[in-house]
Amino acid sequence: MNIQTEKLKLIEWLIQLKDTSVLFQVKEIMENVKPVENLSIISPEELTKRALIANQDIEDGAVYSLEDVLNEDWDQ
Repeated sequence: MNIQTEKLKLIEWLIQLKDTSVLFQVKEIMENVKPVENLSIISPEELTKRALIANQDIEDGAVYSLEDVLNEDWDQ
């Protein structure tokens, strides 16, 4: 998917939109979507370090199964 193409399609669709209720819904989404902040580029060295730590965690059994994660009550 080309993100720029998708954005242009969305803009074209919005320009032709006549349903104000949909427009207000899109506006509400826009206002509630927070930009991603505090992202930094990870160096190859840092990525390697993190991978080695993750591999060690796996070897040590310090992991959670997908089933455990899916069954977790995240609303607490």
